Amino acid sequence: MATVESASLLPNPLIGFGTASVTNGDGAFVIAGGVSKGVHQKQCYLFKSSEDGGLSVKPIADMLQEREEFGLVCDPLGKYLYAIGGYNETCKFLSTVERYCFATDTWEHGTSLDRPLKAVGAVSMPDGIYIIGGFDGIDQQYCDTVRKLDTSSN
Repeated sequence: MATVESASLLPNPLIGFGTASVTNGDGAFVIAGGVSKGVHQKQCYLFKSSEDGGLSVKPIADMLQEREEFGLVCDPLGKYLYAIGGYNETCKFLSTVERYCFATDTWEHGTSLDRPLKAVGAVSMPDGIYIIGGFDGIDQQYCDTVRKLDTSSN
C-alpha cells in the first residue's frame, strides 16, 4: 500500500486553489490561486520533484486575476498553463481564461467562456482542453455541459 508523507511547503494555508501537472516530463506541478485567510489569491507556485525524492518549490508569475474554484490545466506539450473560470470577490463568477507561458514566466488574457463558471473540471487532450461541468454564474445551477477550448488559437 502507498504511504503518505507531508511537509509544509506553502507560504500560507490555502483552499479552493487550482492544481495541474506539467506535461513536459520535468516531474512538476503547479498550485495557483485559491483563498488564504479569507483573501482571494493570484499567486502561483511551481513544484518539482528532486532526485532525492523531495520537492522544491518556487514562485512563478502571478495570475492576472485572483480566483478560486477554477480549472487549471497544462497543454499537451507542456508549454502553457490555462486558468479557466472561477470566482473572486471583485467579479464574482468568472468567464475569463488566462494562459501562462512557461518559457517567459508571463500570464496573458485568453478567450472568454460563453458564461461565467466556477468549480469546473479541465482535461488536456491532443485536440484541445475540455472544460467539464461547473456551476453557472448566470443561471445559478450546476452544469452538465462539456465545452472545448481550442488551444491552437488560444
